[in-house]
Parts: sequence; C-alpha cells; structure tokens
Amino acid sequence: MIRFLYFSFVVLALFFWRCSEDDGNIIPGEPDGKCAEAGPPAFLKQPLGVYDGNRFKIRLQTDIPSVLYYFISDFEITEKDAENIKARALSGNGLVTANTSQITCEEAGKDFDIAIGQLPKNTKLFAYVTAESFVSDTLLQEEVGTFTFSINEDSDSVVTCELHGPPAFTFEPKGLYGTTSFDFQVKTDIPSSLYYIVSKNELSDKSPANIKQKVLEGAGFLMADSARISCDSLSKTLTITVNDLPKETQLYAYLVAESYASDTLLQDKAVEFVFTTHTSQTTETFFSNIKGRDALYVRYLPDEAAFKYPENKIHPLIIFLGGNGEVAPPGEIKVIQNGSIPKYIDSGHDVPFIVIAPEHNEEDWDVAFIHEVVEFAMENYSTDPSRVIITGMSGGGIGTFNYAISHPEIPAAIVPISGEGDVDAVCVLSDMAVWAFHNTNDPKVPTSGSIDMITALQGCSPVPDKEVNLTIFADEGHNCWIRVYNPESVTWEYDPSVEPINIYEWMYQQSK
Repeated sequence: MIRFLYFSFVVLALFFWRCSEDDGNIIPGEPDGKCAEAGPPAFLKQPLGVYDGNRFKIRLQTDIPSVLYYFISDFEITEKDAENIKARALSGNGLVTANTSQITCEEAGKDFDIAIGQLPKNTKLFAYVTAESFVSDTLLQEEVGTFTFSINEDSDSVVTCELHGPPAFTFEPKGLYGTTSFDFQVKTDIPSSLYYIVSKNELSDKSPANIKQKVLEGAGFLMADSARISCDSLSKTLTITVNDLPKETQLYAYLVAESYASDTLLQDKAVEFVFTTHTSQTTETFFSNIKGRDALYVRYLPDEAAFKYPENKIHPLIIFLGGNGEVAPPGEIKVIQNGSIPKYIDSGHDVPFIVIAPEHNEEDWDVAFIHEVVEFAMENYSTDPSRVIITGMSGGGIGTFNYAISHPEIPAAIVPISGEGDVDAVCVLSDMAVWAFHNTNDPKVPTSGSIDMITALQGCSPVPDKEVNLTIFADEGHNCWIRVYNPESVTWEYDPSVEPINIYEWMYQQSK
C-alpha cells in the first residue's frame, strides 16, 4: 500500500511539473493539466485596440491556450459571430490584412499583443478577433473583439463609403487591347472583389456566379484571377492588365464584381468583351490634302501602350522614306521589300519606335507631303515630339536631307542612306544628330553626295551641337541600306573594316 501511494505521488508530481515547465510547446488535441482546458476560451478582460503611431495592436488575455483568428478590413462586416470571423481570417479575401496567432500554455492569463503594421493612412478601419481552444478546435468562444479606428496623417479626414448591396460600375468598364495584352478599366460604387477571365473560347454560362466559380477553379483559361477595389480606392480607376496573350487571335474577356461586405451579393450581369489582338504592322490610310485623296502608309506600333494609350506622348517616331525602287501607282504601297525598315520588322524583328512609312508615288519626294505625314503621325499616335527621326534610302535619302533642310525644327536626328542634298543650305542641320551612309563607287547616287553634305556640315560655324557621322562602306553597289537597317545582316561581312552598327540603338538615344 505504501509503495502504491509513493508511486502515485511521483506520477502526479511529474504531471504537474510538465504542465508548468517553461518550454511553451503545446500540442493541440492533447490536454496538458490545468493550463489546457477542453472548453471554449474566454477573454479575461475586454480586448483593447491600441495604435502607437506605427502599428495597431490588439491586446487581449485568454484563460486557456488558444488559436486567435483576426483581420482588419476597410468595411464593417454584417455577421460578427465567431465562426464567420474565423472563416474570413482564413480566407483573407478582400481584407487589408488577415492572419492567425496562438497563445501558449505559459501565455494564458497574461496580456498578449498582436502587432499589425503597414496599414493604409486616412482610412476608417475595422478590426476583429476571436479565439478557439487549442485542445479542441471545434470550440470557439461566443464573443468576438471588435474595434473601429482610423490612422490619420496630416489630416483628420476619414474615408467612408457605402458598403452594402450588389456593386454597380460607376462607368461602363473599358477593355483596351494591344498585340499581346488586355486591360480592364473599372470603377465601382462600393468596395468590391473583382473576378475576371480571358479565354480563347466563349463561355456558355455567363452568369456572375459561374464566372466567379470558374475563377476560383482557375483552370482552362489564358487568365482567371481576382482583384479588389477598397473603400479608399472608389475614386480611382483600377486597371487590370493581362499579358502574354496570343497575337492576332480572337479572345473573350469576362468581368464581374462582388460586394466586400456580403460576399453573396454579385452583380446581376457580367461584362463581356470580344476582341482580336492587334497586328503590330499594318497598312492604313489617311486623307492627304497635298495629294487630294486617301494616301496609304505602313504603320508599326512598338508595344501595348502605343495601341492602348495614344494620348501618352512617349514613343520616338521614325518616318521612313522609301527609294525609287518602292515607287508604286496611287492606291498601292511597296515599302515592305528591298531591305527597308518595314521589311526588317516584317521578318520578325521589333524596334522601340513608332514607324510610319508613307506611300511613294513619284520619282522625287514632295517635302510638303512628308511634312503632312509627320504632322499626322504626331497628332494621331503616341509620339514624343522631341524624338522624331527621319530616314530613307536612295531617293528617300535625298528626301531625308531635303525635308530636314526645309523643317530643321522637327527632326532630332536624320539617317540619310545613299543620298545627297543642298550643300549650301546644310548648316541649318546643326541642331540635329546626323549619320549618313553610302557605298564606295555608288553607280546611282554618287558617293560624293553624302561626303560633300557631311563635310560641309562639319565645317559650319558655329560647329554643329549634335553628333555628325559618316560611314562609307568599301564594297561597291547602291543598296548599303540592307545592312544599315538590319544589324544582323550577313552583308556586314562584305566590309570587315566596319563593325556592325545597331542604328536603332543610336536613333533611340537622340532627342531635340
């Protein structure tokens, strides 16, 4: 009997010693003496919300080891029961921040702080917290902690907004597309979760609920994702960009909004876009007052922004003038041939410029028509007026010199190839960068045409402000533009004394 009592005493002592040891390791589902009860936890005092100018702190105490579920939102939720708080904290959907924490055996009964940083300024915020037993994760407390606060910066203003009911778009959503991307532009009247899809195939069920479900499943589409519009973002237009779309392909895009405050409230109808991604280089027309008719031009736009946001004047512009080999009858255009810039692009290359190549219908370029093309391009495309480049070959090289002399205020740079010009007027080019190219013993336009122009320009007083270059290739013939417009051309090997030049990199560096 004495041995039995001694053995029992040792077991109980070990049991209580293990409960009080300072290791803080609590294994859920395994009760650990007095510090781990099976029942739901209780807050030992009302939780406090404290903002110290840097972080918001939720300070609380529970009577048993607990898992804490908490989140901060910029809207007030309607269902504040513990189960809903837990579910929202775990999903995190549409919330400013959401997470979990734990109070261990040694921390039960003591003040416990949850510190949360990087919160939005000048915004009314709502914080929620609830506790769940470590031992039995089906036991949540009945009460929750709720806090309303705002973090102000040089202002006492607080952003408030309507939170309930299905969202409406404050303007009809826009869909903007380029060669490989699509932009949704959206504003809603209440904080919203947005669900969107871009697909190669049309959806048979276009209901908002189905679109949301397809986004959550996330399979079988070019893109299926979600975004959010918060309370303090209602005054702003949200742009969602989907990249890496196939070129020249008909696609379908769908968008629907759902209320933050009640995630069962979707719009009545989804927004649908049907579009075909652009071709980067196309033949277009504009009405020419000089010709008195519609004139053709080949247009190349370098990136998505050039298609979608022509009002942003950000792209350098190349006006390409073809040679006499590109002359065509009115209503025809032949610039995508014979080593031109459009030919280089058409063979699969990209350049960081908007390129406009107008039709060439006469032996000599009309300076007035070239200027009309320049003004049309600057007015209708996202061109930077301080970065206009004029270039051409053969007859187009002559046209390049002639235009620059007539309108020296326009070009930032010119690249005349196999051309010539008015030596007596060349000093007006002193405010632009110039790089001329020619072959030795050119049988059609004398090599002296480029040499005389560049020599005269370098001799101007005052000397030119910008870079002036002349490259004469040792090989004979007329068409040195084939290598100039194609940095990868095998024709660079014809003259090993000249290292291959990437003329596009040089042109890109020039500005007025």
